[in-house]
Parts: sequence; structure tokens; C-alpha cells
Amino acid sequence: MGSDTVVVVDDEQALLDILHLSLSSHGYKVITVSNGFRAIDIIKHAKPAIVLLDIVMPEINGWEVLRCLEDKSETAGLAIIMISAIPPDHGMNKMLDDNVLYYQKKPFNFEQLLQKMHSVKNQHNVQDLDVLRNYLSEKRNKYLKEIDL
Repeated sequence: MGSDTVVVVDDEQALLDILHLSLSSHGYKVITVSNGFRAIDIIKHAKPAIVLLDIVMPEINGWEVLRCLEDKSETAGLAIIMISAIPPDHGMNKMLDDNVLYYQKKPFNFEQLLQKMHSVKNQHNVQDLDVLRNYLSEKRNKYLKEIDL
């Protein structure tokens, strides 16, 4: 995964432009997408560190994009921040079931969004370390059994 790559998916071109400029100035490589179908392909290939995903979009909404991403092994477990003008209570239960780590209500303060992005990255780094620790522990235990210790 590109640790500095962010994919922003939203049907509002002005927001895409603002986020591209703002996130780029903070050192992120930003890929903007205005269509949910196209976003699935781009996310699959770009393997971003974070996806900022709008909920309400034409053709395919953010929940459907999320479902498609989770059905593919190469995109399962992505760090995702849902962004929307819809209040979080309309989708909070769904978000808890999916891999959405945060919700950001529109309009938003850019500094708050950056803080959430840093939290998401840190949380995923911790999860990656936990997976690695578990894997190494299993390997160690298997090795110790093989040599009868």
C-alpha cells in the first residue's frame, strides 16, 4: 500500500479540487475520482493508505462501493473515512459492520480531517504490527513443537 496515497471519491468536483490541493500540500499523493464504479478500479490498483469516500453519489453510492471493495481480497481492510452531508446516525450501524474507521460530516474543517487521517493511518499501522506479531508467534510455536521444546 502506498503509505502516502489517498484516494478521494466524491461527485462534487469543487470538493475534489480543494482536497487535491490541500492534501497535496501536506505531502500526500492524491488521486481524485468522481464516479463510484471508476473508484473501485482505481482503489484496487493504487492500493492507497486511506480512502475518503462520499456516501451519496449518482449511479453507485458509497455503501455499494464499500461493499464491492470488501468483496475483493486485494482491497479488503482498507482504511476508509466516509464523508457525507448525511448525519452519521443514518448509516452508523452499517459503518460499524464495515471497515469504516471514521465518519466526517460535510462541510468539514480541513485540520479535523487531517487529524482523522493520521488516526486512521496509526490505527492501521498498529493492526499491521499485531498481524505480524501473531504470524511470528505462530511460526515460533510451530518451530518449537518441531524441535520438541
